[in-house]
Amino acid sequence: MKQSAKAKASVNQAAKAKASVNQAAKAPSTFVPKVLKNVTLPFLKLEEDQPIYVKIISKMRTQTAKMTDSPKVSKKGEKDMEPATVVDVVNMKTGEEANMIVNAVLKGNWEEQYPNDSYVDKGFSITKLAKRPGKRYNDFLIQEIAV
Repeated sequence: MKQSAKAKASVNQAAKAKASVNQAAKAPSTFVPKVLKNVTLPFLKLEEDQPIYVKIISKMRTQTAKMTDSPKVSKKGEKDMEPATVVDVVNMKTGEEANMIVNAVLKGNWEEQYPNDSYVDKGFSITKLAKRPGKRYNDFLIQEIAV
């Protein structure tokens, strides 16, 4: 049995279409979404004696989201810890956005040196220094840098 030329062309066309569909399914996606806003951000951790380079992109604020389901625990004679103060930053080495916890020392320095939240849109090199003997907090080396 011989197939007609028309039937052969139809079979070849169907095979090509099927191969095209299979190839499209295997091809990597070229879709790249445009991010409008990061709703959640990872936390940038400050390590002792390791400078970080950040651009501040928001005002400091009290972290209101519930971070854990465990109840507040305080020792006798000590007050409960206050909610964390955080700020949104861009890690200038990686370009990634992150949250950064702002401890009382950093907060006090920024509020004193940059009134009316003028630290926003500025770059900083921040180095967490070792605790001094007899102190419960770390000092910081804070330098404004070009962005």
